[in-house]
Amino acid sequence: MVWQEFTPSASLQNIVECYWAYEEPNPAAPRQHAVLPSPKPSIIVVLGQHEQPVVFESTSGQRITEGWMLGQVTDHRLSLRCARPASLFGVMFQPTGFYQLLGMSMAAAASMGPEQACAPRQFGEALTRRVQAATSPAERVAAAEELLLAQPVRPTPGTPVVEVVAAALRQRRGQVYADELARLAHLSRRQLERRFREAVGVSPKLFAEISRFARVFELLKEQPHTNWHDLAQACGYFDQAHFIREFRRFTEETPAAFFQHGRDADPLFGSA
Repeated sequence: MVWQEFTPSASLQNIVECYWAYEEPNPAAPRQHAVLPSPKPSIIVVLGQHEQPVVFESTSGQRITEGWMLGQVTDHRLSLRCARPASLFGVMFQPTGFYQLLGMSMAAAASMGPEQACAPRQFGEALTRRVQAATSPAERVAAAEELLLAQPVRPTPGTPVVEVVAAALRQRRGQVYADELARLAHLSRRQLERRFREAVGVSPKLFAEISRFARVFELLKEQPHTNWHDLAQACGYFDQAHFIREFRRFTEETPAAFFQHGRDADPLFGSA
């Protein structure tokens, strides 16, 4: 597996976290990767052809073999299966970036039927055409930047408040009480919940839980020999049992079972 990340231009950094390119050159046998929940959503363009299938599978049966998809994993893992050489390109957004750019959260866009015209669908199709016409990761980044910079600015007056709350949750790995968040936003808890869902696509509570879970994999990369007890404490879980319960919720396995085969979290949907 070859993974590359590219930094967006300064004028887009409040919208885009990074661009990424993923290559699975020549798997001798079909490869399957676990793609785990993350607070950062992506638009993913599959660059393979019909004879080079790339399949995303969820428990709901979602599959894609070409074109583009919205990649916000929020409640359970996906499986990415590469049967042949495969190539993908993605735009990874800031938590509110997709909403600022296209006027709705990724979760709201994903819930719309294929017959419904909307700005995210038009953008996804335009991005796919441009990226598939490019011949290198650098050209794909340039094509994506050109399209992003051409998007009209949409007024999103409530977004700065949500950005402050999302930043606090990410910085403190979800260890913030709801009342404290409401005071930070100068809103009632109900108002904050509504605005946060509208801009980010999930509740502040779920966003906090995903951020804390994503931190587990960041720490394991920095300190690969950390034991579960210390890891649970460092990431803000109440105890080891709480950590295992949340890990199982998002991966459908215990930590020991998940890492038994030497697996790591694929970076396709970002980290904390």
